[in-house]
Parts: sequence; structure tokens; C-alpha cells
Amino acid sequence: MRLNEVSKKRFPKVRSKLLAVFAGLGANIWLGGSSLYWNAQGQMAPVVLLAYRIFLSLALLLLVLMVVGGLKGLCGKLNKRSITLHASAALLLVVNWGVFIWASVQGYVLETGLGYLIAPCVTVMISVWGLNERLSRQHVMVYLLVGGGVAFLVMCSKELQHGVYLAIAASWGGYVCLKKFSSLDVLSGSALEAGVLASGCLLVVAMALWRLELPSAVFGFPKVSIVFSGFVSVFPLVLLAYAVKHLSLTVMSVFQFVLPITQFILASVVFQQSLSMAVVIVVLAVWGLMIFPLVLSAAKKLF
Repeated sequence: MRLNEVSKKRFPKVRSKLLAVFAGLGANIWLGGSSLYWNAQGQMAPVVLLAYRIFLSLALLLLVLMVVGGLKGLCGKLNKRSITLHASAALLLVVNWGVFIWASVQGYVLETGLGYLIAPCVTVMISVWGLNERLSRQHVMVYLLVGGGVAFLVMCSKELQHGVYLAIAASWGGYVCLKKFSSLDVLSGSALEAGVLASGCLLVVAMALWRLELPSAVFGFPKVSIVFSGFVSVFPLVLLAYAVKHLSLTVMSVFQFVLPITQFILASVVFQQSLSMAVVIVVLAVWGLMIFPLVLSAAKKLF
């Protein structure tokens, strides 16, 4: 009886963790695969796609918060510090979204994947230099080697759009670092950031600097599918919010490598970008140096 009682109590925990693992994996695969969606919207200008992504993401996030009862909690948590923090994060996010959309439309998916692969290094560098966090000798060596690999790509690889992966890495790495200081949950913080960006977009539109025109084909695929841009952006956030609740940060940190792997597969198979030997060596080296210590640590903490 006791064994049955223990197994009954343990099973829901194991099940929730397994669901969280699938949610974390699914969110990163979704984010990586979203390049296909943005590439399909190529008839529209990237700035127009960015604006619709912001407006529709805000609308859907507010709807989700209303359903789960988090809207009142968000209003109660707003203060000068949280607004300033998430406004700063929003600036980095709009750079990340804008570059990602433009690169996806142009077919530079290899570069976006590389940017997300080295973004954790940017987060660590900011933490060390700005927050005085300490690293072990092993970690110092790992990040020095990763930095050397990136420098090698910049100097020796002529086929890459260096500005794309450097902008993705800097914006996403800085964004993640800022989010560490947030007292808001994933959905509430994202809604606040989308609200800041939507306010900026409305100001730009009011000044007639942007024209949010859709393609002339009223019933064409791009025009209809742009409605789903909010869902494309918000759905992985919901999955991540669930995963973060049930998994340790060590396990979650392993999932961040799923996104660039998804992008590399799309770049070579779908977008048919050529991978030079230099790119392959650097990507494999960076991936191996960063993920194996995390996998070993995560395996110990998962269950």
C-alpha cells in the first residue's frame, strides 16, 4: 500500500516534468521554425511585419492574461522600476524581432541560428562585466574559445552576413540578462514590453513614417496569414512559461540550443544556404563547448 501511495504521489510530478520538457523543446523548435512563417510573408516590408507582430502579440497576450486572471496582478505589480526595466528590454526585443524578420525574409537563417547560439555568451559577458559575477576557470576557458571562434568567423568567413548574427546575439543576450531582474512572470513581462513597443509604433504611424499596408490580394495567403503573427509569437511564450514553472534553470538552459539547431537544419535543407568548413567547425565547437557541461548538470537535476 505504501509503495502504491508513493507511486501515486510521484507520478503526477514525473508527468508534469515530462510535459514541461516537451513544452520547453516545443517552444524552441517553434521559435526556430518561425523563420518559415516570416519568409512566407515576404510580400510585405519587414517594418510592416514587425508592426503587426507587435500589435497582434499585445492583443493576444492581454487576452491570455484575462483568461488566466493575470491582468489584475500585472496592474498591481507595475512600478517605476519594472516599467523602466521592461521598456529597456523592449528596445532590445524590437531590434531582435526586426533583424530576425528581415533575415528570415531574405533567407539568412544560418546567421540567425548562429546569433542565438552565441547569445548565451553575451549574457554571461554582461553578467561578469556589469554585475561582477564570477566564473570558474573552466567557464572562462570555454567563453574565451567561443569568443575566438566568433572572431575567426568575422575575419575569415566572407559568405556570412556578420551584422545579422552579431545583432541577434547582442540583442537577445542583453534581453535575457535584463529579464533576470524582472519580478514579473513571462507572460506579464512580455505583455508590458509589447505595450511599450505598440505605443512607439502608434507614434511612428501617427507621424506617417510607416504605412501599415497589406498586399493588394485581399484573399491571398500572406494577407490572411498575417493575422496569425500574434499566435506565432505568443504560443512559444505560453509553453516556456509552463516549462519554467516545472523545470530547473539548468534544464531550461539546455533547451536554448534547440533553437539554433532548428535554424541550422532549416538553413541547409529548406533555404539551401551553403555551409563552409569554417562555419561548420566553429558551430560544432561552440555547440560542444557550451552544451555538454549543461547536459551533464541537467541530467542530474531533471528528476
